[in-house]
Amino acid sequence: MKSKYSELTPTNFITQIVQIIRKIRVNRFVEFNTILFMNDKNIKFIFFIIAILIIGFFFSSDLVPIKNFFISITEPVSIATTNSSNSFIGFFSNIRRVNKLLKENDSLVQENNQLKAQMALLSEVNHENEILKNQLGFIGSNNQLQLIPSKVILHSPSSYLQTLRIDKGSNDGIKEKQAVLSDGFLVGVISEVGANYSEVSLITNARTLLPIVLQNSRGSGLLQGGLKGLMGDYIALDIKVEKDESVVTSGLGGDLPSGIVVGNVAAIISSQSEIFQKVSIKSPIEFSKLEYVFVLK
Repeated sequence: MKSKYSELTPTNFITQIVQIIRKIRVNRFVEFNTILFMNDKNIKFIFFIIAILIIGFFFSSDLVPIKNFFISITEPVSIATTNSSNSFIGFFSNIRRVNKLLKENDSLVQENNQLKAQMALLSEVNHENEILKNQLGFIGSNNQLQLIPSKVILHSPSSYLQTLRIDKGSNDGIKEKQAVLSDGFLVGVISEVGANYSEVSLITNARTLLPIVLQNSRGSGLLQGGLKGLMGDYIALDIKVEKDESVVTSGLGGDLPSGIVVGNVAAIISSQSEIFQKVSIKSPIEFSKLEYVFVLK
């Protein structure tokens, strides 16, 4: 036997609903206030009846076509709602994932910067150790000299009056006119002394005038600095100057001891008409890169 709903279609269902509504006789005199002021028991009773009808609707075998109809018309909305909910959840999940990645990236950047700083510090320490090792080699081969190791703390910005500042002063036994060496070569003379620092006038300074002697030819003269480089001037014409011979301090005047190496003769630059010879002198020291020096007591 077929159920009376077995051939129910959406159109027939809507038609039957309309017919049921028309058969309901509504009391025209039921006022809004009566509904509005129903007591709690009546409201609970109505909700109870509605719940029973809904349960019966979904569990009654006779109403399966109607249930399927409602499911079919609500399925697109249900799918759309589910997809929207999944997208919404996925959106916030992605935000959390991005925030986590950003925090991890910041942590890695910070760690990388710390490693770079440590590597730079280690490289600088190795560099200083290499310089000190070379300087200590010079001290070892000249252990008869009394030397005060000093660190350069300031380079003069002037290319004309070239000076250095070192971290040793009168408290360390530094005095004016003492020779300043690097790798055994003369680089300057103490020009000013403070308690904990000293100023060094480099031999490349334009005001430099130091007595020198050419070690092989024994010609004496004066060392001059300036923008053109180191020069040996006032060398007698009868001196046969040799190229590449060593130039050392002569000790004349008593300010500097004799025998401190200045450099080597690079070329003779005077003309035959001059009454003195002039030579250019080359020093192996890079004066602009000095970091450690020794003050000769």
